Parts: sequence; structure tokens; C-alpha cells
Amino acid sequence: MSVKAKFDSQDPEYRNPTGAVTIGTSVNFKVVLEKTKSVQCLMRYRIAEEAEQICTMERMSESKEACSFTCTLKMPSTPSLVWYEFVIRDGEEYGYLCNAADRLGGESILVSEPTDPFQITVYRKMEESPNWFAGGVMYQIFVDRFARGTKLGEYPRPALIHSDWMDSPYYLRDEEGRILRYDFFGGNLDGVREKLPYLKELGITILYLNPIFESPSNHKYDTADYRKIDPNFGDEADFTRLCEEAEQQGISIVLDGVFSHVGSDSRYFNREGFYKDLGAYQSKESPYYGWFRFRRHPDDYESWWGIDTMPNIEEENMDYQDFILGEETGVIAHWMNKGVKGWRLDVADELPDKFIQGIHRRVQEEKADGIVIGEVWEDASNKISYGKQREYLFGGELDSVMNYPYREGILRFVRREENALSLSRTICSIHENYPKEVFQQLMNFLGTHDTIRVLNAMIYGEEPNRLKSELMQLVLRDEELSLALKRLALAVQLLFTLPGVPCVYYGDEAGLEGWKDPFNRRTYPWGAENQSVYELYRKWIRRYREHPALSYGVFKAGVVQGQCFTHLRETEEESFFCIVNSGDERAEGAFPSAGIWKDLDSNEMLENSWSIEGEIGRIFAKVSE
Repeated sequence: MSVKAKFDSQDPEYRNPTGAVTIGTSVNFKVVLEKTKSVQCLMRYRIAEEAEQICTMERMSESKEACSFTCTLKMPSTPSLVWYEFVIRDGEEYGYLCNAADRLGGESILVSEPTDPFQITVYRKMEESPNWFAGGVMYQIFVDRFARGTKLGEYPRPALIHSDWMDSPYYLRDEEGRILRYDFFGGNLDGVREKLPYLKELGITILYLNPIFESPSNHKYDTADYRKIDPNFGDEADFTRLCEEAEQQGISIVLDGVFSHVGSDSRYFNREGFYKDLGAYQSKESPYYGWFRFRRHPDDYESWWGIDTMPNIEEENMDYQDFILGEETGVIAHWMNKGVKGWRLDVADELPDKFIQGIHRRVQEEKADGIVIGEVWEDASNKISYGKQREYLFGGELDSVMNYPYREGILRFVRREENALSLSRTICSIHENYPKEVFQQLMNFLGTHDTIRVLNAMIYGEEPNRLKSELMQLVLRDEELSLALKRLALAVQLLFTLPGVPCVYYGDEAGLEGWKDPFNRRTYPWGAENQSVYELYRKWIRRYREHPALSYGVFKAGVVQGQCFTHLRETEEESFFCIVNSGDERAEGAFPSAGIWKDLDSNEMLENSWSIEGEIGRIFAKVSE
């Protein structure tokens, strides 16, 4: 089709309001077309999986060269996704204004056959971000590897315990790759408690702990008893004391909730016979039998990703739901009464929506400012798992999600695998698709226990194809480390200036290296930290906490140039203009508004325009009009 057309889903001139909207909101649309005598335009849309509908668009004259077509569409009264595109007719020619192939929204493309539609997320109004979470700084701790406390843990099962804190972690496996014995370093809750002054000094306000309930493994994702702290880590009194002292230091606790599966060596399944209880594996008469999905009892059952030591839970079983969600004795209520402020839901894709809704209700009933975070690796607004459109962000399920799209976008940008436009599109798409309440409190990070360490990720997108014995010893070469530190400075600036709640994986601030599990779970190097990396994190944590614009401020993406990405964060009281140039070429441009802008690092004052060398980041505060 020869007619020129324009629509931009992220520009209020073309879609107003932009972004996710609450149920019943009226949204105005405008398409601008090259003016011809016969050109026509209509909007085609559908709500979720319902039948397609048509919205008539009214033609408006704007100039000799262009005309616009407008319409208003009232969003449905129940939460859902609305999909839409525009059909253009000029004489006998037809064209379609659609989403780009990457489905990230923004400027439309004109094609001869319909492709990908645009998305509107329609949700129930949510509560405003709790003041302890939004604007806070998270710190993720893999408890066995963080710090040994004065009070040592106990190991009731056979265990391989390292005497040297600085040993490399490893798994003892059989010929088929199954883990025969886990290794432990002795990190525990008492160690976390004793390091609270360090965390407070660093600027941490939220502790996210990997699983702490009883389990035979070092990672604890194969829960054995939801109502018992693992004796490796201490006991319930140790946990209560940690929560109390953390609260005194202004630090809130978030626990890892692993509710989609348990361990085969658990009180509930008891395949290994460790417990006196009658487990589901041992008998159909077990009170826990209905919790599991047996195809043929006892050896043929559903398990997480086919790993037979992690049998899947039947979350719709009412007895299991009461066990987790019960008002007085349920797992959620029990631990929140001990001081827990929120939960991170492991593998949220594996949990039914109604079960997540039940968790959210129980959390809110226990603490009005409690929060539920979901582990979702993709765009959580349009996630489909097991053939079903998920309802994570419709209201009443997840208050926040782990922001893997940001992580991947930032890493590809600083490694120069993608340019600034790609990063901008990734960020603006999340901005468009997520409710504003969720967007402001996204869990942002550069690394977790499921990824290679951030320093390694500055150079490598994936773990090198090497034997585990080689990876144990493989560290970045001097020239690689030098480049990694340059790129890390850029990535950390983005982590602490983009919207959301930044999360630091323990040891990243100390310059720890490591590939995938188990090497990304090395012990914290107390006394051997990389001080330049620590000071980098400390500087940005301080800025983030001192300036509300960096934590709560309105976000606006700027004009991008090659490998130079810019964005603005501002409130009525303060404005910050952030620039990150991951390329070699110098970049320059105008500030987003007239006035005097101060470089926070050099104190240089600039007016009207800025310039920046390659492989560097700068942040400017507006000091006067």
C-alpha cells in the first residue's frame, strides 16, 4: 500500500491514556494518514479470546497533506487483555497498521497482511506500593554461602561440610548425573543476623532469602517441612530474632515460597523413609496422598521438570490449600506472624491463578502492606503457560515480578549485542504493558542464583561450553576483567536509575565471579572484597535512596543514538537526566529542558547541551531553570 500512515501506542497523541488501564476506562485512539479522496480507516479489536469486533473511526481533517481518524473504546468491566490493529482502505488497496515483529509496541508498521496486534492490559485497581518496598533496595542471600554465625547449624542427614570457607562448591554425582551428596559451607541465619550492620551500612532495606525451610539439599528448593527452619540454618527462635533485629535496622524480610513441588525426602512424600510420618509414597492411606499426582503408585508420579526428587504438588487439593493458606495455622500466616513482610513465589508459572490469588489474599489479610513477587522470566502481562493466558497482573495476584526482560536488555546493551534503541524498546514495552503500581515496584536485578555472576555476564552471554572441573577454575583474564568492570559501571547505573526496586545478589557488590550453579553460589569473600566494585554499588545505592526521583519519579525515555541510551527521572522537586554510552563513539545532545544541569560525579555545570565519551555513564541533576 502506498498511503503513509502513523500510529504510536506509547505516545498520548495517538493513544490516550497510554499504558495499562483499569477496568471500564475509555481509551482514545488516533491514526494519521496521508490524505487521499478515498482513504478510510477502522479499528479491529478483540477482548481476550472473544470474537473480533469493529470500532468505527471518524475522519478528521488536519492539513492539506494528512487526515486523522479517531475513535474511543471503552475497556471491558473485567480484567483482560485487549488486542487491536487498524485496517486501512484506499480505493481497492488494503493495509494493516500493526505492532512490530518484536511485539514491543510503540510505532506501528504498515503491512499488506495482518501480523501482530497491539496490547492493552486491563486490570483491577491495585493498592499503592507499600512504603517499605517501593523505594527500597533488596539484597538476595543464598543462606549457606553468605556467613557462618557464632551459633553453628546442625546436619541430621549425611553431609559434606567444607572446613575452608573459600573452597569452590561442587556436586558429588553418580554416572547418570544424579547428585549423591550436597556440599555445605555452614552459612546460617545467625550469620545473616550478625552481618546486619554490614547490610545497613551498604544501604539495604529488604532481605530476600532463598529457601530456609527444612530440606536435605543446600539450595532448599526440595522442601521437606514447611513449618520448620532447616537445622543447617538454625531454628525458629533464630529466625524470629533475625526478623526482630532486621526490623530494628530498618530491614524487611522476604521469603522464598516454593509451593509447586516438595522433596521426595520430605515429611509429605517420604520416599526415603527419613520421617516417622506416613508419606504419600509409602501408602495411599497417607493424609498427604491427595497432594500428589500419581500416574501409578508409588513410583510413577509427576515431578518438577522430570526430576524425581521433586514430586509436583496438586495445588487444587483443598487439604493442601488449607495447609498453606489457613487463617491461623497455615504456612503463610505462621511465618508472617514471625515477622515476614513478603513472599517471592518460585516458578509462578507452575502455580494455578486461583492458588496465587489465595496466597495474595492471605498475605494481605495477615499484613495490609504485605507483598507477593512472582518468578516470571518473560513479560508477565501476556505470559502464557500450559496453554493458558496468565492473570498475574490483573489485580489480586502478583504485586511485583522478577524483571528478567530488563536484565537481558541491559546485558545485551552493555555487551554491544544490541543498540540503545533495542534497550529503549524493551523498557518502554514493559512500561506500556504493566500496571503503573507494578511498574514502580518491579524487582530489578543483574544476577541471581539462577544466572551466571554479573561480572562474567559482562563478557559472556552464556556459560562457556567447558567441563565443570574446568569451570571451577576458570576466571576472567586480566583484559576481560578490565572490560567487565567498565561495563559493570554502566549496568549498575541503569539498575539504580530505571524504575523499580533494585536487587543485589549477595557477593556481586564484592566482585564475585562464577558461572552457573554451583559456581554462581560461591561463599561471600569476607575480607577479600573488590573495593572498587563495592564502592560502585555503595555510591549508587546511596543516590537511589537519597533522591526520591530515582525511586519514585516519572520515567521518560530519551532520544537514543547508536549505543547511547538516555532517560529522565523526575518529581515536582527534582529531575535527573541519565546517560549511558556503551559504544566507542562520542554522543551529544540537548538536555530535556532548559536550565543548568550538574554532573553528580564531576560537579561540572552544563547548560542546554551535553556530550559524552564512549563506554561511560553520566547522571545530571537539574539545579536551576
